[in-house]
Formats: sequence, C-alpha cells, structure tokens
Amino acid sequence: MKTKISRVQDAIFKQIERLDDNDNMKKNSKEELKRANAINSSAVAYVKSVGLQLSIVNTSAKLGVDIDDLTDALGVSNEPKTK
Repeated sequence: MKTKISRVQDAIFKQIERLDDNDNMKKNSKEELKRANAINSSAVAYVKSVGLQLSIVNTSAKLGVDIDDLTDALGVSNEPKTK
C-alpha cells in the first residue's frame, strides 16, 4: 500500500501533467485550474498536518515522552507496516 505522502505526490504530479497538456488546457482550462487549486490547497493542508506531527514527535522525544503514549495520542501506529 502506498504511503499517504506518496498519494499526495502522485496527485500533484498527475495534475502538473494535465496542466502541461496543451490540448487538454485548450478544452478544459477553467476546470483544470480549479482542480489544480483544490489539489494545491489539500496538499498544503496535509503537509502542514504532517509537519505538526513531526514537531510534536521531536519535542516529545526531547522531553522524554514514551513513544507508545505519543502514538496513541496522535492516533498513529508505532508498528512497522507489512505489505
């Protein structure tokens, strides 16, 4: 399964390709620009939330917080993912 960040990257690059397609842009420029703006807004929000989580992890590590307590509080898993 792909990581969430790779999904965001895939969506961004697919949209860049659509924007770079001259034929598509001639036909659908308004829709593509709306889509690009929506993807951009979503990606920015996602990256900010991941940054906040990393900041929490770093600060907690400096304070000696138990990683299991931290992952429970953040609602994330401390377990390695299996394919």
